[in-house]
Amino acid sequence: MLEENHGATEDLMVAVEVIFNEKFFGSPGSPSNWKFPLESDGTMGEIKLFNWRARRVIEEIDSLIDCCIPADAEKAQWKDVFTSYKAVIKALQQREDFTDPNIREFQMKADTFFRKWVRLVGYDGITNYVHMLGAGHIRYYLKMWRNLTRFSNQGWESYNQMVASFWHHRTTKGGSKYNNRSKIAPIARWLLRMMMWKTGEADHFFFAKTSSKKK
Repeated sequence: MLEENHGATEDLMVAVEVIFNEKFFGSPGSPSNWKFPLESDGTMGEIKLFNWRARRVIEEIDSLIDCCIPADAEKAQWKDVFTSYKAVIKALQQREDFTDPNIREFQMKADTFFRKWVRLVGYDGITNYVHMLGAGHIRYYLKMWRNLTRFSNQGWESYNQMVASFWHHRTTKGGSKYNNRSKIAPIARWLLRMMMWKTGEADHFFFAKTSSKKK
């Protein structure tokens, strides 16, 4: 087992990092800098990815399966499961309202994925999201709202990524003529500006100002 072979474990982690950096998030000529997550005791840590990065991993998951799963038969099972999963996600990305036949077709795909997933990983692998697919909760919401893309929070996830980048990279190197070095204040101002433009309030405000000056 890899857990009993330190050298083989390190080789596997390096191979996984190469796939992430040169295939998922970058290229051989321009690799990313993703690092295999490790806890202080040497065990594998939790993998956390932004939405777009998680989608990239799922799109190219076969290369990771080839790297991590030694038995060909088991590789085929994992690839088959993720083929079904990608079919489910693609169906949910439909932007037009779902008709009743669309919803039935979606649930058939969800049921197919759910059965394959449980056979492969058992009930311990049923996370909240997997449960929602298999139990018909997503189908219920589609029947009620006809489309879930209007409730997507991907836009806010993108803003969250920008805020996190600002928070972690803004420094005081070089000094400043300003006494206030708060990180919260500029983030709050940026969020308020963004919300004003997104909601149309900024257009209304500036249009009203321009109209009053003309009078």
